[in-house]
Amino acid sequence: MYNFYTVKGKSSFPLLIAMLALPQLVGLANILIIGDDVNIYNSIAKPSFAPPPYYFAPIWIFLYLLMGYASYRIALFYNNQNHKNAYTIYLLQLFLNFLWPILFFEYALYEAALIEIMILAVLIFFCVMSFNELDSLAGVVMVPYLAWVIFATILNYFIFILN
Repeated sequence: MYNFYTVKGKSSFPLLIAMLALPQLVGLANILIIGDDVNIYNSIAKPSFAPPPYYFAPIWIFLYLLMGYASYRIALFYNNQNHKNAYTIYLLQLFLNFLWPILFFEYALYEAALIEIMILAVLIFFCVMSFNELDSLAGVVMVPYLAWVIFATILNYFIFILN
């Protein structure tokens, strides 16, 4: 049985709040940068399996909470090289997560966004693996994020082809 707040006898409420907030702030920054450009999703050709636009905000809020929680579990042990490497991968993928909507929505660079999201998916995979080696729960809670980004990659591919 896992203790969701304490990891190997360590816990930190301020760290938990900070780690939960970081990905949410990334999402908020995207909203502020992109603004109404997100509405491009309504006007572009999409495959039949494309979800309606109102699905995205709740899904991302949930995924960002999972990411933040997983990073909290790893950040508690940011004191050796394996943890530092895992956290570095996490921060790199978080940066690419921030970049993708700008490429896709702000600049409508569907091909560049596709290449970028493929790199993002690979980084998330490595993040899941490195988190899992250190803390299995941290690895597991990152899996829905990986699955969603793989789906988004497929969606991005078809949007690129159709537009």
